Amino acid sequence: MIQEKIKVTNGIGLQSRAAATFVQIANKFRAYVWLEISNKKVDGKSILGLMAMGVYDGSTVELTVSGDDEQEAFKYLADFLCKPFDASAYAKMLEAMPNHNDPEEMKRWREEHPQPHQGQDKHTNEETALGE
Repeated sequence: MIQEKIKVTNGIGLQSRAAATFVQIANKFRAYVWLEISNKKVDGKSILGLMAMGVYDGSTVELTVSGDDEQEAFKYLADFLCKPFDASAYAKMLEAMPNHNDPEEMKRWREEHPQPHQGQDKHTNEETALGE
């Protein structure tokens, strides 16, 4: 399980389009995803839950990701919260991302995209916040 407090700096928070995109990214992974703010914790794969939270740009949320693909899911979701929101760029990214819930699609994707050695692509909130 990965759990970290993250300051939302994507320019719009998690309102409508951004919340929908966050949910689409989260649903690409098998890992469980939760977001918490002001003692309200919701399923990160629920559009209604996210929109009801009132996450605005500048808010600090606690992102929790748990499951066999938690590291990759956490990286994508933390980056989403910290980088400027660009709907067209995220649409292209989602189209290119494999669906981790489909074993055959994941197998094909891993053959086409060899991963770096473990530890070379470690995410930290500080790096994301700085845009590195």
